[in-house]
Amino acid sequence: MRVPIVRLSELGPGTTAPFRIDVDGQEEGAFVVRLSSGELRAYVNRCRHASLPLDWGDARFLDESGLLACRAHGARYAPEDGACVDGPCPGKKLRPVRVEVEGDLVVAREVAHASLPGSG
Repeated sequence: MRVPIVRLSELGPGTTAPFRIDVDGQEEGAFVVRLSSGELRAYVNRCRHASLPLDWGDARFLDESGLLACRAHGARYAPEDGACVDGPCPGKKLRPVRVEVEGDLVVAREVAHASLPGSG
């Protein structure tokens, strides 16, 4: 799988970009975040609390403190590893998407396998 997302030069530190990707046979929303270190992380756009998108369709994923925030129920996730650090889903993590940089293009490669029920 290869899904072009955004040019790296257009994705500054502390910003995100949405994209669509196949997740278990269904097209789903996802997003990439560029950390302040310049590293990239990407996740399926599904809160681990209620399986709703984190944003309200406006591609806003980061709150004022720099955490990934679910705007429906207030869960907050660390952008570095997708771990829930505040809210109704402690111990759970967002489902990661592997991304790479090809020249100046950020590309999604694959979605991590779903974890077993009750695990992260």
